[in-house]
Amino acid sequence: MEINLPLGLDRTVSGCFVKNGKNLLICNRGRFTSFKSSIPPKIKLDYFKDSIISVDDFDQQSEVIYIANLCSPELIEEITAFVKKVKHLKFKVKLDYQNKVKPY
Repeated sequence: MEINLPLGLDRTVSGCFVKNGKNLLICNRGRFTSFKSSIPPKIKLDYFKDSIISVDDFDQQSEVIYIANLCSPELIEEITAFVKKVKHLKFKVKLDYQNKVKPY
């Protein structure tokens, strides 16, 4: 899994930096795919509900998923936890999809 982070404003890239006072946070706009399709926003928001923060995204308000604080001594662990959570979400969505389409 990749976490792509553009240097400037680029809403087509899922990763983003968020300034919070003196802190710079790594966040994600929540664009994930599983089983060849995009995971619906409702599923993503429910799954990451404890990590959602509202940000001023230049000319609009956006809800993003907090990943880590760049100054955190646990930066690697926070990124690892996010990656594991995304992988679990993708696996769960794929299983749910497969279970709905399999004839029994």
